[in-house]
Amino acid sequence: MEAESVEKDREKLLQAAVAQINKAGIEALTVDSVCAEAGLDVSVFDEHFQSRQALLLAIGQSLVQVSSAAVRVTLSRRRSLTETVRLALFALWGSVEQQAAQHQAANEVTFTSLRNPESVAVARAQYNAYHQEVQETLEAIAQIHGIAWERPVAELTNLMVSTIDGLVIGFLVSRDSAAVKQVLELFAYHLAQHGRRTAKNDPK
Repeated sequence: MEAESVEKDREKLLQAAVAQINKAGIEALTVDSVCAEAGLDVSVFDEHFQSRQALLLAIGQSLVQVSSAAVRVTLSRRRSLTETVRLALFALWGSVEQQAAQHQAANEVTFTSLRNPESVAVARAQYNAYHQEVQETLEAIAQIHGIAWERPVAELTNLMVSTIDGLVIGFLVSRDSAAVKQVLELFAYHLAQHGRRTAKNDPK
């Protein structure tokens, strides 16, 4: 019960940080303002995060954890390669829709780093964690289907990350989920066709 309470406090702090970032930007974010927003004492903050930077890093890490869990569930059954890629992409996108506010905050961290050198390390760590998760997903798909990707995994990872990032920004502006899903359908098909070595490796 105590562990559950501790986790709830951590989540309150994360949500408070997200709300503050989306409302006033990273520059206005302080430990005191986050604690006030969450209704928690600064001592509680110290139990979970050692600094403001650690809190910002945790926002990106939580997004990766959620999307990773959603994607991994889709890899548990045997399907065609195209369908596996499609379901993984749609699971990833489902996590984006569920955590749109967090993604908006994470993007703010990235954009702020372009004008504030102090934020570069946070943005880079956030991006690297996301990049690594996408690469591991592609490697897992290759292993499940017994294939070797036709293009270097790093190249396909960059393609996938760039595509998803663009769709996230567009969605945050338009909130047009149907349009995003149309693009994902097309992208899943082309990624699978381009990525596999031979058609015979794709289970029917």
